[in-house]
Amino acid sequence: MRETYLNSEELLDKAALDILRQGLVPGLADGRALHYNQRIKILYRLDDLFSVEERLEELSLDQVCGIGTQILDKLIAVEAQEGLVPDNLVLDMSGIYMDESGCVTAVYVPVILPEDPLIEPIYRKRIYALLEELLEKKEGGETITEEIESYNENNFGDWNALKEALNRSNLS
Repeated sequence: MRETYLNSEELLDKAALDILRQGLVPGLADGRALHYNQRIKILYRLDDLFSVEERLEELSLDQVCGIGTQILDKLIAVEAQEGLVPDNLVLDMSGIYMDESGCVTAVYVPVILPEDPLIEPIYRKRIYALLEELLEKKEGGETITEEIESYNENNFGDWNALKEALNRSNLS
């Protein structure tokens, strides 16, 4: 079970919460909102799942690349889903979960973010940082990390190109 607290009900994006509850984006954790001490508590059922952070050491480079590809697939699906904001996807090691077979589940926090045209969406930078963090401790991961850094500089935000870079690891 994972919990997130909101200080006000006005921060809760009820439409996004409904999308999570209906499972319209596969691989996003189902969230439930409860009133708790004058705040909103969002609970995610993550039974039989473990965080990637907990298991990273025992995963192979190919498994880590597969996790990265699945995370990118979820990011692409969130970008395509009307009513969801990619910045609300938890893109850190403790917010990515997987089951024993390697299927990834991501956490999405359904909050209303203030609109500011001057702020660049932070999720684009966070995805690169997450992929690099996943790969940095794996033997052979340095080569893929260098390629990811190159995509960051030259094809920023091209998630399919990043997936190709991760999939090439399986060919070596």
